[in-house]
Amino acid sequence: MDDFLAKVKRVCFHLFSRSNFLPLYLSYLRIAIFDVEKPDIVFHLAAQRLPWLAEIQIRETVSTSILGTQNIIRLSQMCGVQQCIFSSTGKAARYFTTEVYAASKKISEWQFAQAAQKGDVTYGMVRFTHMLENSSVCQQIDNKIQQGKIVNVHAPHRYVTAQNVSEASHLLLNALVLCQPGKLKFLTVRNLDWPVETLEVALYKIAQSGKDIPIYFQGLIPGYEEPCFLGQFDWDSPTEINFLTNALEPHFIDSSGELFVAEVSPFCSHTLTKHLAGLQILLADSDLPEAQIKRSLGNAVKEIGNSIFSQALTHTLLKILKWGANPKHFEVEEISIKEYRDVLELILQELYGRIDQEVLMRSQLTPNEVDDLIEILSLLPSVQQEVAYLRAVSRIFREFNLGQNPVEPFPDNIDLSNVSGVSIA
Repeated sequence: MDDFLAKVKRVCFHLFSRSNFLPLYLSYLRIAIFDVEKPDIVFHLAAQRLPWLAEIQIRETVSTSILGTQNIIRLSQMCGVQQCIFSSTGKAARYFTTEVYAASKKISEWQFAQAAQKGDVTYGMVRFTHMLENSSVCQQIDNKIQQGKIVNVHAPHRYVTAQNVSEASHLLLNALVLCQPGKLKFLTVRNLDWPVETLEVALYKIAQSGKDIPIYFQGLIPGYEEPCFLGQFDWDSPTEINFLTNALEPHFIDSSGELFVAEVSPFCSHTLTKHLAGLQILLADSDLPEAQIKRSLGNAVKEIGNSIFSQALTHTLLKILKWGANPKHFEVEEISIKEYRDVLELILQELYGRIDQEVLMRSQLTPNEVDDLIEILSLLPSVQQEVAYLRAVSRIFREFNLGQNPVEPFPDNIDLSNVSGVSIA
């Protein structure tokens, strides 16, 4: 234990400042920090923390997250660091995102996952959500109340999950213990309690202040516009759903019962390397419009995300499609399926030609559920070929399922080697 405490005392909490001059900046960091402190452990905590500001300061956000991560990884490898722990966000659990804050964090996670597969440094990661003590939401509300100004929130029925600083610090320390060489494991708090409505937080803080302050619903702003995709969560275990992971990330609950321990989904390392090189060139061009950087960032997340779906089990993808394209959800929430077009395109493209009788049996889909999916997905013009494929599959299901209950899962004796000219592998 004494050795462990001595080791923890040599931790370097690195606060990264942006720079596009990587070789020069690496030399500065090595001389000013790493050569002086000689850290055994590095906690990489620095990043843009405000999603709305990330949409304005695109270049700075992407530089800080991606080039900053690149610097930390290189220095950790060069300077004999034993363990390096990265703090990420629950927003990175999304399969796909175009929001700068979440997308840059996803790329950083993949950078660490790639680095974990080579070299002598052991890497780990945690995913945080809102911090009660220094949440940007709470700080904004507190500041407005202190100044006697109108308190603005996005809208009613907008919810956040939260944790405290003590939980966050314990996550970081536990990541040191649970990280393993050769792979990137990450930790989250298992029990985040019920999400809290931001309107409720604002009303509580105003009541505590004793002031008479109005509330203004400003609507959703860039950085907060993407709706929650229900296919992100593993509904096979509804009592263990964690908002900070997704259904494709292998996970388990640690022996204490308090921590969710998971791994980043397998992806194509070559694709990541290609996009990192491209982003670095774009960031070095100070005259380049920031909108182009954001577009390239989104393309990177999409292509790497596609490589994840291509390696996923087909029956799991079919379940994700079922959970994420549930017509009842769109009806209740009054949301258009077009809000999820990008992620649904990725899933459907990978399902095309991969459905067989074992996939259907393991997905536990019923004929009626397949037909409901086809009806809602047909509203997306960009996936008509994939919808035609599902429709052909459904027709075969119906033929083999005559006389059986259409709300029961498909039987396991259907020959799907050829569906009306559409090849099914």
